[in-house]
Amino acid sequence: MTLDEIRSAILPTSGEWILYKRPQLNQITEAECEFSMEVSRNYFTRLLKSVVITALITFVGLLSLFLHLADHTGDRCAGLLVAILILITMFQTDVGLGTITYLIWEDYLNLSQVVVLLVGLLETMAVHFLWHFSKQESFASNIDFHCKIALICFVYPITLTSMFLAAAELSVVAVVILSITMPIIVLVTFYRIWVTEQKKAKVKRRVLKQLSSLSPDDPRYEGLLRQAFDVFDEDGTGDIDAQELRELFRSMWPTMERGVMAKAIQCCRKYANSEGRVTFEDLLDGLVEISHELQADMASLPVYAPKQPSESPTWQKEAEQFGAKGWRLWQRTVRASRILPSNH
Repeated sequence: MTLDEIRSAILPTSGEWILYKRPQLNQITEAECEFSMEVSRNYFTRLLKSVVITALITFVGLLSLFLHLADHTGDRCAGLLVAILILITMFQTDVGLGTITYLIWEDYLNLSQVVVLLVGLLETMAVHFLWHFSKQESFASNIDFHCKIALICFVYPITLTSMFLAAAELSVVAVVILSITMPIIVLVTFYRIWVTEQKKAKVKRRVLKQLSSLSPDDPRYEGLLRQAFDVFDEDGTGDIDAQELRELFRSMWPTMERGVMAKAIQCCRKYANSEGRVTFEDLLDGLVEISHELQADMASLPVYAPKQPSESPTWQKEAEQFGAKGWRLWQRTVRASRILPSNH
């Protein structure tokens, strides 16, 4: 083996070595020899330059999932793709061990982190489709919230821990941990999404049922209206658009005619911002204007119709009659006790 071959195939490329000429014995040079070589590395330096940096890059890339889904989908994808490209570049970097024709532990670490980032990228694309094309903003927001929490708080830390266990020659333990925890995380995430959707539907039905039976003059009306507004604020931005406002009015007044509905929405949109979205305070101002401008049309609705004084409910009458009968029975008992002689 020549000096150039030794330099390129065996010894580290960092140049931290010195090759001495092989000594000769009695002017006799043998054609080959056997030798062993030990390479000692500074583990702290390798840990800092390779593992810590790649973990930090992956974590920062996953933090881009907290950008708002409706307005920053491109920024989220860009942050994840930049982190993936950096990891791929580090995957191809020479680690100073010469030509290696197989994957080492650092390669598996980078590949596992790339897989986690790809999962985050696929999740962003899925919820973007639900939000902008299927118009299921509430469902998309629910999926995005639970999936990003699962990725950042559970999937990535468990993956990183398993890779360290594999480095400590505990590959079987690492595989068992991944095989058990990952399905559990997926099942729990889907279960939480389903439970949240059921709770939202239940609250929506309850609030709208109570709201439709109250008059605007009722003290509880504004509180229930606030709960209904939060239910229809599916993206959690604190304001609703024209479509969500129409669904809110349709749920509050199912019998409202289409033309009256359009006029009511137009009254509320006078207070909307530059993007055409209405806050809760704008909704209150719009309802006041609706009650004045559309008084004749709104009077035909159940909650806006003037209430006539009603008689006492039947159960109150029965209670009064029962009380009168009971009082007369008590008086008769007292009189009888005075007339009848005592046993004493």
